[in-house]
Amino acid sequence: MSPVAQIDGPLGLEGIHIWNAAITLNSLESFPRYKLTGITGLFDLPDAESNAFIPVAKPFEMPTPSMVRGKTIVYEGVMEASNQQSLAQMRTNLRAAFQNRTVEQQMIISPHADYGAISWAYRARVLACSVEETLDDRSLTETRNPYKRNFTVTVRMMSDARYYRVGATQSISGDSGETVTFTNSGNAPVDPVFVIDGSIDGDLVIERTGNPDARRLELNDLSIGSGNELVINFATRRIYRTSDGIDRDGKLNFADSNWWDEDIWGLMPGNTSVKVTGGAGWTCSSGVASW
Repeated sequence: MSPVAQIDGPLGLEGIHIWNAAITLNSLESFPRYKLTGITGLFDLPDAESNAFIPVAKPFEMPTPSMVRGKTIVYEGVMEASNQQSLAQMRTNLRAAFQNRTVEQQMIISPHADYGAISWAYRARVLACSVEETLDDRSLTETRNPYKRNFTVTVRMMSDARYYRVGATQSISGDSGETVTFTNSGNAPVDPVFVIDGSIDGDLVIERTGNPDARRLELNDLSIGSGNELVINFATRRIYRTSDGIDRDGKLNFADSNWWDEDIWGLMPGNTSVKVTGGAGWTCSSGVASW
């Protein structure tokens, strides 16, 4: 058993943080090194809107539906080198690794050996990268080293504020009309992907019966031949046939569906009963996510 459980999510200062396969932060076994001294926001819940209606001539506010957004993470640390040339190269490498601030890139968080082998990944866009050109050698507990400089890197998780366990999936399968329990073993909700085998002639209904409430998704007038598949992807909000990739969103019965809205999570942590009616066999899968 891993010293750190999956349900507890990624590590902070006990982990090694690898940005876009280009630079490694907090690998304490090597020298020179980028030693982390603090991480702000890593374990925060995502930012949330606070939409409200302000009533006239009445106190307080009336809450209205709000969406969850991204979150900002700030890495603070110290570059430690053994000579001036090495320190200058570290500064150059750090700025080069974080210079792209136009797109999201990947950070992988892996544990040090004493903390198991569960790695997590997230995507974020770089907001800032700075290196202080100041020297502070007044520490009474560390060996004096003039080749140390403080650095700060700020990134923002934008398209998804969840961490995903590297290489991990969770899935169930069943037949038409069969209710199966899906166990979401992470501590954050996930967006499932349903794959339904043909043939499907007519209606298709996907349901969850609880956790926290009952939801359904209904499609009408489908024609999916035997040997083909229909994919319903909650993460991308796409419904398509695998043979041609053409969207089948037009088959969605919005009046009788309440599981497709953007503010409704797919599958919450814990056990959820799932049923698919229509077609032949089906599978439901997702990654393992953490806040």
